[in-house]
Amino acid sequence: DFSTSDATLESQAVDGATTFVMVTSPGCGTCTITKPKLDALAANRPTARVVYADVGLNAKGRINFQAPVMKRYDIHATPWFMVIGPDGTVTFKGRGDEPKLWEQLGFEIH
Repeated sequence: DFSTSDATLESQAVDGATTFVMVTSPGCGTCTITKPKLDALAANRPTARVVYADVGLNAKGRINFQAPVMKRYDIHATPWFMVIGPDGTVTFKGRGDEPKLWEQLGFEIH
């Protein structure tokens, strides 16, 4: 639970695997659409792992921007992604609308 956890996203990396971390929040439509694509990616690539970091909602029912992970990485919207290579090197971090992310994931950009 990343709504209160102080864990880093880098700590979610799996040794020897490319780890795709997606920061999500309840009610995020893009997150809902993207999750099955990432799950399929992990299912088809034995060296890929997907981690979902849900930040939850605040008392007003909005994205919890006070979650430690949101503050640590200066995240202003969900979904937000981090890709960690098999050697632990962060190769991407940012929003999901960046073509570089989808190229790393192996999806064609049209």
